[in-house]
Amino acid sequence: MSMNVVQGNEQKHKTYWNRVGDYFHKEKSQKTSKFDHTANSVMNSQSLIQLCINKFVGCLASIENINPSGVNEQEKITEAKEL
Repeated sequence: MSMNVVQGNEQKHKTYWNRVGDYFHKEKSQKTSKFDHTANSVMNSQSLIQLCINKFVGCLASIENINPSGVNEQEKITEAKEL
């Protein structure tokens, strides 16, 4: 999805999700998929994914705030996944 002048961040909510749905169907047609999604179902899926991302980011932030000594980024990510 591009952020050009015509299709930037000033577009309406419904217009944006219709474009996302169109993009999904265009990409899906190039691959084999048995699922058919409306723009609404794509939006709802994105909302669920965003909730999970927010939870993970919160877990990772809490681990980083502890600032454990000798723990690398991959170990922090692993700990956040476990939380």
